[in-house]
Amino acid sequence: YAQEILEGGEEAIWHHFLSQNENKWIFGLSLDIRFIADFIDEASVGTSTTDNKDNPQVDLLGWSDYTVLIELKTPGTKFFTEKKSSKSRAKTWSFTTDFIEGFSQCLAQRTEWEQQYNNKPLVTEIDGIRTDVDKTLIRTIDPKVIYIVGNKSKEIPNDSRDMSILTKRDTLERFIRNNRNVSIISYDELCQRAKHILGVNLID
Repeated sequence: YAQEILEGGEEAIWHHFLSQNENKWIFGLSLDIRFIADFIDEASVGTSTTDNKDNPQVDLLGWSDYTVLIELKTPGTKFFTEKKSSKSRAKTWSFTTDFIEGFSQCLAQRTEWEQQYNNKPLVTEIDGIRTDVDKTLIRTIDPKVIYIVGNKSKEIPNDSRDMSILTKRDTLERFIRNNRNVSIISYDELCQRAKHILGVNLID
């Protein structure tokens, strides 16, 4: 199993680390104002074809009282292209294909989950035993997706006065603020939130 994770590359390694029980607190306290209490790893969110293929999966399905989808890309995924596209407007920059395709994947998974939730049992694993989750308590309404990708501090450091970096930062911030159902968080931001939580816990 460990070899399969290594062969899966950086994304598979991060997926494995973040989905472990002892690391769930990183998501549960760092991603949303509402505490995310539990997760299903690689959850099926859609319907498969007759030959059991093309079944959309999200990296993690989390919930407190309502479900949240979590999609992971790698810290090395770039937000922006190296060179600005000739089609980019003034004071904007071009996003990479990897970033946009990941975002599109989030939207597709969200749509599939919203459509299929009522027809799918919500099953988790507790102490190695498959257990049905009570869907009268764990609800799905206008589901939110959390998209974890890239490293802002390396790609677009907030202490840079370089105009291209400032343009990229502003472009990404506009994109983030104008998305109601997809929250975009970089790995360095997730790390900073986790450090803050640990610091608060240590003081308390």
